[in-house]
Amino acid sequence: MSGQSASSRLLPWLVVGFGFLVLALSYSGRATLGLVMPTVEQDMGWTRTFLSGSVAVSLIVMAVLAPLAGVLVDRHGPRMALIVGTLIIALGSFAVAVSDGPIGFLLAFGGLSAIGHGVAAYHVVSAAVAQLFTRNLGLATGIATSGSTAGQFLIVPLIAGVLVVYGWRWSFVVVGVGCLVLVPVLWRLLPKHGPRAVIARGRDEGRSSLTADLRHVLRRPAFHILFWSFFICGYTTTGIIETHLIPFAAFCGFGPIPSANAYGILSAVNMAGMILVGWLTDRM
Repeated sequence: MSGQSASSRLLPWLVVGFGFLVLALSYSGRATLGLVMPTVEQDMGWTRTFLSGSVAVSLIVMAVLAPLAGVLVDRHGPRMALIVGTLIIALGSFAVAVSDGPIGFLLAFGGLSAIGHGVAAYHVVSAAVAQLFTRNLGLATGIATSGSTAGQFLIVPLIAGVLVVYGWRWSFVVVGVGCLVLVPVLWRLLPKHGPRAVIARGRDEGRSSLTADLRHVLRRPAFHILFWSFFICGYTTTGIIETHLIPFAAFCGFGPIPSANAYGILSAVNMAGMILVGWLTDRM
């Protein structure tokens, strides 16, 4: 009994830790295009408009997939969603690395990689954490989701070094290899059962349809507060800063490594803020 009790206490924090790692790689993979954008323009002759459009297509694909990824977590638990998303990111990163034409690049980054980023994302990790915590939920969510900025603090400068020495294609290879290494770890250490098998909710939660669930959440004011806040964040943070800050630094004459380091410092401050706000949420 004591062993089972210890295991049940450890499980939620395992999900937090692995959610942190998955988001670190996922969001670093997304940020890689912004890092290599000036080099890809020179190497392939593609326009900034085309590359920015690839990011826009990727974000649309992620938005469409978000409810389906939530259903995957509800029905099969976080393990399946995180493994599938991370594996698809790996395949998409390798596809980007070997793409030679604009159509192949768009399908690889705006299609395959975007599917992985849409599954291994904030909403999946947040939902998984919310299903496992009854106390310190804000802190746990803040730590887990701060992996998105921690990865950009630690991994993006490393990718910048690879870019300078080996070129932009190898930058995506590094992301793909990192994801492939993480997949068997997730498979081995995360539990197979879904979250509802671990923590009872005290009521019968039968399976409902996606349509019924969407109708339910669309009637809730809290959903709209979050949705439209993240909509603005997606336009400003993801659409502008994550995509164009490093290319703008290159336009101003900064090289990839100092640009990535500056971006990393920004991400580190963001990470600290996310954890602090999560802690405050539990208290305020």
